[in-house]
Amino acid sequence: MSTSFTMIGLLEAAKEKINEAISMKLDIVFTSNLVNIADFGCSTGPNTFRAVQTIIDAVEHKYYLHETEFQVFFNDSSNNDFNTLFETLPPARKYFVTGVPGSFFGRVLPRRSLHVGVSSYSLHFVSKISKEIKDRDSHVWNKDIHCTGHTQEMIPQLANAKPGMQYLIVLRRI
Repeated sequence: MSTSFTMIGLLEAAKEKINEAISMKLDIVFTSNLVNIADFGCSTGPNTFRAVQTIIDAVEHKYYLHETEFQVFFNDSSNNDFNTLFETLPPARKYFVTGVPGSFFGRVLPRRSLHVGVSSYSLHFVSKISKEIKDRDSHVWNKDIHCTGHTQEMIPQLANAKPGMQYLIVLRRI
């Protein structure tokens, strides 16, 4: 099974959770007609566009947006092939695009510039552990690892996941 096919299945399975999270947790105070979204660890494949479109659809559904514009920041390491990413953008997309090279272990966007962020497709490639994740006094510390909503078939896959999968990125308001 290809990685791309697996990611499509994971995104389809996550759509309901993404819609629910945006519906219940996202609280945007609109000061303009612009919504900023970031995909941290975007890579170059089409799955990043599917993830972004899922978020856009959920935000539009929640706020009944018609004239709002979306700006998407695609972030990945500086050795990512952003040219390929830009060449494969969906032609009918309804969002503006910016490439943001750099590690998401540091800040890559200005404060208070982001409404929604996603990093779900980069977790299995994480090679560095954030200092905050290991700091028991940090606001991102989680003494237990939680996995919810899984099926019995997923347990062996999770057990065999790359070691970086155990370190979750905590998205927070910027």
